[in-house]
Amino acid sequence: MKTEENVASGLFERNYDALISYCLCKGLTKQEAEDAVSDAFYRFVEKYDQIKELSPMQQKQWMYSAVKINYYLELKKRMIYFEDESEEAINNLKDNRDDINNSIENHAYKQILDQVRAELSEKDNVMLQILLERDSDISFKTLADKYGIHYSTLRTETKRFRKKVKKLFDKIFKG
Repeated sequence: MKTEENVASGLFERNYDALISYCLCKGLTKQEAEDAVSDAFYRFVEKYDQIKELSPMQQKQWMYSAVKINYYLELKKRMIYFEDESEEAINNLKDNRDDINNSIENHAYKQILDQVRAELSEKDNVMLQILLERDSDISFKTLADKYGIHYSTLRTETKRFRKKVKKLFDKIFKG
């Protein structure tokens, strides 16, 4: 827990003034801006296991996006007219903060896939495409027909290729 807090703390210390200024320029009060930045800090620590694999620039982008989402949530609270100032109505506002996590995961997935494709031959890239399609619940029979490969050959080749891709992933992730 100390490591993620140290990383998050360093990142926020370096960017705190810019984040607060961003929120203030967008119309939040000083207190709302500090709340938005503080909440992003805690979300960073909570999600650190997912975020730690990102590059420092991507971590910074994640942090800015989290603050931006918090800023919009603060604005939503302000824009809704509450006749009875119902606490329940405020608590039922939709929270879109996990959208940024999905966006980051998709971006990271695409980067890793591009890195893997760059390491593979043209034939292996076809096998990678077959594996990706196979993960979409397309049968081996359908894939064999689509790519003009005999069914048993396709099964054998994909099994061999999985081992090759595993080694490649180990190389990418373990350096």
